[in-house]
Amino acid sequence: MEDTLLKKKCWNGKWYERTFKYESTNGFVEEFYDGEHCYMGSLNVPGTSLMGNTTLGIFYMIFLFWLFLGISVIADIFMEAIEVITSTTKDVQVQD
Repeated sequence: MEDTLLKKKCWNGKWYERTFKYESTNGFVEEFYDGEHCYMGSLNVPGTSLMGNTTLGIFYMIFLFWLFLGISVIADIFMEAIEVITSTTKDVQVQD
């Protein structure tokens, strides 16, 4: 992992005092400092830079499966609620 200190840099129309760019084999992360706050240029989950591409692929597939499972449970509960609402119908006679 290589650190690069850059002096003044503009990002998103704003100038920052200091910026750091951390480079690794899986990508890079940029940090922008404006005196008291730090803004990161990308989302870097701790530990993911240490994993290989195969391990990350398996992890992401398991995570996607878990998300779709959660969506299916919520959709099932929603459909049960719709069935309860639509099953309570009554006949209304309208004079013609």
